[in-house]
Amino acid sequence: MVVDFRRTRRDHSPLHIDGSTVEIVKSTKFLGVHLAEDLTWSLNTSTITKKAQQRLYFLRRLRKAHLPPPILTTFYRGTIESILSSCITAWFGNCTASDRKSLQRVVRTAEKIIDVSLPTITDIYTTRCIRKTTSIVDDHTHPSHTLFTLLPSGKSHEVPMVACLDAVGFIDRSLLDDILCFLRALRQGQGWRTSGE
Repeated sequence: MVVDFRRTRRDHSPLHIDGSTVEIVKSTKFLGVHLAEDLTWSLNTSTITKKAQQRLYFLRRLRKAHLPPPILTTFYRGTIESILSSCITAWFGNCTASDRKSLQRVVRTAEKIIDVSLPTITDIYTTRCIRKTTSIVDDHTHPSHTLFTLLPSGKSHEVPMVACLDAVGFIDRSLLDDILCFLRALRQGQGWRTSGE
């Protein structure tokens, strides 16, 4: 897969490893996440949505067998929500609105089948971001730990937004989205603030 954002497209010379040519593809699957050459998440979202919709069939069958809502909810969380939330902190922040709607449509369908309220896909993303950021703050050996510094009070953390810039000055969009999501969720008196406040 070749990622090239230059205005004038050029043919890329083939890459050879140990005498064999590496095939250039439009997309690839890495650790269960579909990566496209234009770095959009539509392929990944459509694949996840399709797989989750297939699992809704089994949820409907269990509902027809008159299983109680707690068991249906457990089945949903284990077979459908786990698919929807797989590596969600890596890709959900940069999804298009239509991709998010298609994912949420699966959640709403499951809600109607089970007849209980389920967390939205955005709530799942926010929860995972909070969990990931908290683990980064608690782990002093994590490479991103230095992005979070304690304020003089020692009780709250400051997240310097310039830390999201790489060496060339480009913003790491995924990291920035994760941090902003975390801050929005914890802003209500939880002891976190951005350096711009």
